[in-house]
Amino acid sequence: MRTRIVLAVALAHAAPLFGQAPDTASLKKSCDQGNTADCRALASRHLTGDGAPKDAKQAAGLFKKACDKGDGRGCFELARLHQTGEGVGRDVAKGVELLERACGSGDPEGCTTAGLMSLRGTEVPVDLARAADLIGRGCKAGSTRACAVLGTMHEEGRGFPTDAKKAAEVYDQACAGGEAEACGRLAALLRDGRGMVRDAGRAAELAGQACEHGMARACAQLGLAHETGEGAPRDPQRARELFRKACDGGEAAGCHRLGLLTRDGVAGAKDAPAAYALFQKACEGGSAPGCFEQGFALDRGRGTPANLAQGMLLYQQACNAREARGCHELGVLFGGVRGVAKEPRQQAEFFRLACEGGDPRGCSKVARFYELGDALPRDLPKARAAYEVGCNAGLHADCGKVAELLRKRSDGLPADPAPAVPFYTKACEGGVPDACFELGHLYERGAGVKQDQARSLELFKKACAGGDQRACSRARGR
Repeated sequence: MRTRIVLAVALAHAAPLFGQAPDTASLKKSCDQGNTADCRALASRHLTGDGAPKDAKQAAGLFKKACDKGDGRGCFELARLHQTGEGVGRDVAKGVELLERACGSGDPEGCTTAGLMSLRGTEVPVDLARAADLIGRGCKAGSTRACAVLGTMHEEGRGFPTDAKKAAEVYDQACAGGEAEACGRLAALLRDGRGMVRDAGRAAELAGQACEHGMARACAQLGLAHETGEGAPRDPQRARELFRKACDGGEAAGCHRLGLLTRDGVAGAKDAPAAYALFQKACEGGSAPGCFEQGFALDRGRGTPANLAQGMLLYQQACNAREARGCHELGVLFGGVRGVAKEPRQQAEFFRLACEGGDPRGCSKVARFYELGDALPRDLPKARAAYEVGCNAGLHADCGKVAELLRKRSDGLPADPAPAVPFYTKACEGGVPDACFELGHLYERGAGVKQDQARSLELFKKACAGGDQRACSRARGR
């Protein structure tokens, strides 16, 4: 019983040690004895005036005392004071020096802050190599913020060669540490299969986490997953909600996607004026597809009074931002459409840009310029390559054009119709009567294929049914 009473008394006296913070005198004594953590704790009290007289100069002295003893966090806190001029003279160079000392002493935020200054050119010259080194050290020392930034540097090729795989690795590390931006960026890599195996489900899951923490871009990505049903249950209404959240959060892609759903009446009534307003907001926010859609609406007078001149300016803006559809529409207009003066050179150039931007219609049209030498230097190999892009995209007439150019061997090689056969076949199966006729002619002669009169007649009949009178004559002649 005596032992229990003594223990109870001892615990009663010890309670304040567990339940209360040390008093200022205790912190000072401990600091004077070399405890740098207590020097920092006392400095923080003086800096805020919480538990000690507010005195920024005294705080700076205590942080310096900790820093001089090799405490990285003390150096970091002193650096911040030199950057703001609180309690010490403002001295950016001294602040940078102290951040580097903090980094060298293992403080991750010292590395990260100094690295971000060099990355962004904040009060120091931009130095990507230095930024890469410091931010890399910050990430290695445990700063998830540094890992998130390091991921973007690897992804975008800033300070490092572009490396999606390395970006994914550090994004994963930062995301696990609670960095929503990193989760969202990792989600985009997973969605596209860049740097890692494509995983639409995991991408949607991560986008959801990032969206919940306010990352508007991730909300737009999750909305697209619900719109398409790729990686998440197809739910147009949920998609609209997410696109709205993204748009309200400043993500232009969210405004664009919401505009499309509003224009088409998906999970709601069609509303062309509301869609136009969303496309305008998307364009103003930097979305090239948004600029195209706004331009198209102005061009055609959908949801807004028609204004072709303004529409063309937006097509140009979209084209300049590598939105190939904008380039294509300008090419169409410069063909002398809707009162626009016919400008073959402008037309050919815009179709070339559309092709290079990934629009197969542009490839199909610029191919003809190369083939004929009209407004562009005649270049049959380029024409054939452009027609082949259109063919692969399902423009079956282009398959026939490829076949013709292959059969003629414009590249100087001996004539050989065999390479043309697959392209004639694809064009014929796609409903191009002329291709059926030419293919029937090859089977009839056994040129490039094994001679087959029955197959030849079948092809002539198909071409005839499609309106090719030459084929009708050949079929009747059998």
